[in-house]
Amino acid sequence: MVFGLFSKKNDILNGIENKDVDEVTSYLKKLKNINEIFSRPDNKDENSWSYLVHASKFGNSEIVQLLLDNGSDINKKDSSGKSSLYWASLNNDDTESARICSLLIKKGVDVNAQAHDGRTAVFGAVVGIKNYQKNTKTLEVLLKAGGDPNIQMTSGTSALYLAVDTSVEAVKMLLKHKANPNIETIDGATPLFQVGFNDNIDTVSALIKAGADVNHGCLNENAVMIYPLDVSIDEDNQLITEYLMENGAKFPTNISQLEIDVQAFENQGQKDSHDELGEEGKYHYEFHFKDINSKQVKSLKSGFEGYTWDMGFAVTDFEFKQEGDLFKILFESKKFFYYQDDEDFDDKDFAQNIATRILGKEQFICSELWSQDLLFEEKEIVFIELQTLEDDDEKCEWSVEVSKYGGLDQKR
Repeated sequence: MVFGLFSKKNDILNGIENKDVDEVTSYLKKLKNINEIFSRPDNKDENSWSYLVHASKFGNSEIVQLLLDNGSDINKKDSSGKSSLYWASLNNDDTESARICSLLIKKGVDVNAQAHDGRTAVFGAVVGIKNYQKNTKTLEVLLKAGGDPNIQMTSGTSALYLAVDTSVEAVKMLLKHKANPNIETIDGATPLFQVGFNDNIDTVSALIKAGADVNHGCLNENAVMIYPLDVSIDEDNQLITEYLMENGAKFPTNISQLEIDVQAFENQGQKDSHDELGEEGKYHYEFHFKDINSKQVKSLKSGFEGYTWDMGFAVTDFEFKQEGDLFKILFESKKFFYYQDDEDFDDKDFAQNIATRILGKEQFICSELWSQDLLFEEKEIVFIELQTLEDDDEKCEWSVEVSKYGGLDQKR
């Protein structure tokens, strides 16, 4: 008899996972207690599992509706206090996850119900984006239904703190729904402390625009006061370091301006070259494209303008010119140019050496020329470095190789 009950339960759970409504309907007719509690099939330590929770995580909205119509208790939680809504937010089917959440909310489930550790379905949606590469539709459904983005776990962690290294779209959505960019963990860390561990400028920009304090301090494990800039410097993250400094981050007391400057360069030779050329906006460069069509010109204009900001080409002035069969991009930059065929670049070069933004995967040659399917690799392209020293002009020309990582071959 016990075996028969066990078999029936497994049949229902399998039917839920297979999204087989007819099969689940058939088994429910023979079920005495739709709200029975049992161990989760893939985790026996979880001993307060239910059919509704299982359907929310592994099934679809049609089966969830069927269970609710047959008397499933919408307020049942698992042994860690997680609700059916929380598990619905983790359903790895983007469409069904959003639908189930909407259904449960309409049926009256508390959108801000907290588990024993304080997490809500909003946390689940963020975790789902990170672990299952889901989109933000479920998160949007929860927030629009009144999900509070500022509820914190017992550790003080907020959904925004989790989202920083997960998805810039999730960060922006949480901020749109009034997430506090300065919310602190129990250690005093804000979401901005997390940005030093990745290179996503869009994320740190969104946080700062929303009012994140770039000079908020917290104590580390050694009871030493640290700031977001400390984290990015410690991680050798030049992109984030420079961006934080541009937005008012104060220098750490244990590091000098000279040390910060030196971090911006791969070697002393590059630093000397940078200092030698002088004042900002006096590095002159040109791209020449021979015999390209109007569609290619339009793509170039748009692509180049996307690289003009400080963490890209750091352009201070530019113009486009069409001269005969040559289309030219002429620009001045804050960044010097240094390149050798065997050069190994790292993140420290990105702040000052324009070569790192021309070359490399996902940089200008790759993202704007090679990956656009516009056949730039068939065209003659030249990059020109023009240095103005008193009355004499020095010009170096490089043939551009359009490929996944790009290449420059010095002509003279």
